[in-house]
Amino acid sequence: ELNQRYLIPEGISSKMDVIISRDGQPTGIVAIEHTELPRQWRVDERGFAISIADMITMLLEISDRKDAEKALGNQQRLLRDLMNNSSSLVYMTDLQGRYLLVNRQYEEIHGISQNQLLEKTPHVLYPSEFADQFIENDRIVANSGEPQTFEEQALLADGLHSYFSVKFPVRDAKGEIYGVTSISTDVTERIRTEAALKESELR
Repeated sequence: ELNQRYLIPEGISSKMDVIISRDGQPTGIVAIEHTELPRQWRVDERGFAISIADMITMLLEISDRKDAEKALGNQQRLLRDLMNNSSSLVYMTDLQGRYLLVNRQYEEIHGISQNQLLEKTPHVLYPSEFADQFIENDRIVANSGEPQTFEEQALLADGLHSYFSVKFPVRDAKGEIYGVTSISTDVTERIRTEAALKESELR
């Protein structure tokens, strides 16, 4: 928006203001002043002022984007730290059951790195009866679009383990579900303790 006004008392006889606006709100002004007699600004002069304002707006937007990227980076680091310091198994799979992400605990339990698991299904780690069940539970969550809980079992190197798994769908920016995140807590010892206690009570 261009406005022309005269400030003769201050020794300025001609001034042009270009208002800088972002998201529909004015945020600043680019001012060009002349000490000549009052006159109409030429088209090229008006265009120059607008170009300067546009450049400033672009620089401000870049600054905002960098701030947003920094904030996002901090959030991602926090999330990664929370995942990797969790004693539970945290992992994400796509709609075909292929791994997209696993936490450090998952890597340590299975003795395999995330890079080795990416794009592979649970069948590389478990017998089919267990892997098929994990994929089916994920499919149930994806189809329902709601978080759900499951009691799951997995055969590891030291024997059969029981897990309490919380699973929830993961959505993209458009709201479309593209995967499932699982947080599985090992409850093997608790189940064994409860079973032993019940057995002692029956004696």
